[in-house]
Amino acid sequence: MAVNEQIELLYKVGEILAIVGGAAAILWRVSRAVTRFELIGMQQAEEISEIKASVEKISTVVIDLARQQVRLDAQTERLNMLDKRQDEQMRLYEELRRGVGFITRDKPNH
Repeated sequence: MAVNEQIELLYKVGEILAIVGGAAAILWRVSRAVTRFELIGMQQAEEISEIKASVEKISTVVIDLARQQVRLDAQTERLNMLDKRQDEQMRLYEELRRGVGFITRDKPNH
């Protein structure tokens, strides 16, 4: 029976070594996965920082465009007002040229 006990002992030692080896393989794979996740996290953090910088630049450009639009709207309004004044002056000039709106004083008939 000593041979059977030795075979049984070797079998149990083999089972223990298989379990320990499997656990070591799992730990090795998990550590590689964690390393990959850390690397991916760092890359994503860098990309997010770049995206934030781009968004800040775009927001600055949009603000500048809005300011320019306000200026253009104000200039358009001024031009429209000047056009109205000029049109009114031209209308008055045309009336005076035709004798409409020209005020004369009646001369006494002496």
